[in-house]
Amino acid sequence: MKYGVLTLLLSDFTLALTDKVLVHIAPTTASCAGAEFPEECTDATQVARAINAAFETYGISSLRERVSLVADILFESGNFKYNKNHYPGRPGQGTGMMAMPSFVKPYAESVAGAVAVAKAEAAGGDTGLDALLELANGKDEKSFRIAAWFLSTQCTDSIQSGLVTREIDGLHNRNR
Repeated sequence: MKYGVLTLLLSDFTLALTDKVLVHIAPTTASCAGAEFPEECTDATQVARAINAAFETYGISSLRERVSLVADILFESGNFKYNKNHYPGRPGQGTGMMAMPSFVKPYAESVAGAVAVAKAEAAGGDTGLDALLELANGKDEKSFRIAAWFLSTQCTDSIQSGLVTREIDGLHNRNR
């Protein structure tokens, strides 16, 4: 789906994402029927609530920022069907935006606390990485809130403003 089409669809909901908008953009988000990993799948109704809460929590207010994050989450999660990397199967990589372990850890600290993160890391190696991912994925809200957290805490001001003022250029720069 082209960025402009997604922007047009999302502008119709006056910045409040609904499950109907998500299903219109990506029809397979309506349910988890046929999902390869059903325990990871989340439907559009649950995701819309989580994303709207994330927009509020992390101060994501511009339409272009919101469009960017929704497009990224749809792409990275395979239309909300995955929250762990299965292909090629990188330990510790996942969430709604398929974050790498280096971002999963600080996000997990922000949602689960330093004590929980230290306990997860104590398992060591791949087991520890997967335990950190479980903290970040703990609830649907956590898994799908990470994209807004990432934009508001890990991206520079120029990238954030690029999403607002230069449309697609900010998205390209964010992904470098």
